[in-house]
Amino acid sequence: MNSNSNSMDSSYYMSLGMSFDELDGDILSVTNATLDEDDEGVSIKFGMDYSNLLSFELGYRQYGNLTISDNGAGNGVWVTENSPGDNKTLTAGGSVIVDVVAYTFMPKFNYNYSSNLDIYAGVGLMYFRTRSDIHAAFGAAGISTEAVRDFEPYYEIGAEYKLNNTYSATLSYENVDDIDAMRIESFVASIKYRF
Repeated sequence: MNSNSNSMDSSYYMSLGMSFDELDGDILSVTNATLDEDDEGVSIKFGMDYSNLLSFELGYRQYGNLTISDNGAGNGVWVTENSPGDNKTLTAGGSVIVDVVAYTFMPKFNYNYSSNLDIYAGVGLMYFRTRSDIHAAFGAAGISTEAVRDFEPYYEIGAEYKLNNTYSATLSYENVDDIDAMRIESFVASIKYRF
């Protein structure tokens, strides 16, 4: 083993990344309102290489927000797939923002494609929390409601390019199928640091 602890021989690492999230909610339709299902999020992971082929990661994810905004007329309406007959109305200039955070655990399987490039895949489990923040018009205080907490499996595939003995860059695709009736697909670009 290399005497320098900051090397690719180190078993422990952390990564910090930015995610580009597409949130496919259970929104059936919107009228006189705007639906935004694309946003950016944050990914933080701590990991350990158990062997050349297997790693374990603990992580925190702040996903991007799903936002429904009234177009200013004061009669924005949205309908969900779960309640197609129940129209929900926004006040003038109001919005509904759904945010999602998650704590993750994943065993990850690695394949050394070349001396500088690894390919990996894993199936993990997350504990997530979703919350809907309802904002009234003219900057009135928001009301948090409908907090949902649960466990959900997810998967990830990606590639890691070693920049030097301490740092590497990763690009991954993540998918979680059912977070409170919402599917989230993400591309995550990260920098990994080995201790």
